[in-house]
Amino acid sequence: MFVPLHNKDEAHYVCAMLNCSIAVLIVKSCGVETQTSTPVLEYVRLPRYDSGEKRHRRLAELSMAMHELAVAGTEAAQKKWAKLDAARPQKGLE
Repeated sequence: MFVPLHNKDEAHYVCAMLNCSIAVLIVKSCGVETQTSTPVLEYVRLPRYDSGEKRHRRLAELSMAMHELAVAGTEAAQKKWAKLDAARPQKGLE
């Protein structure tokens, strides 16, 4: 899927939003499971990225961290991934 965005932070924010469980559920319920394309954005409404919004920046940071870990693919990366997942708050992103 290609979505034109303004910068790396905005791209990672969109990635994080599209990979959240609610967005994934919506995509799967539309029968678009094997290939995701831009029409998905007709079904999943994303708030526009706002660099002044703390939660938007945090989602972008988490997405960047997950991408780095996915590329690394090592046992150490797997442990760091598990640590990040365990550290996430129950409510919100603060």
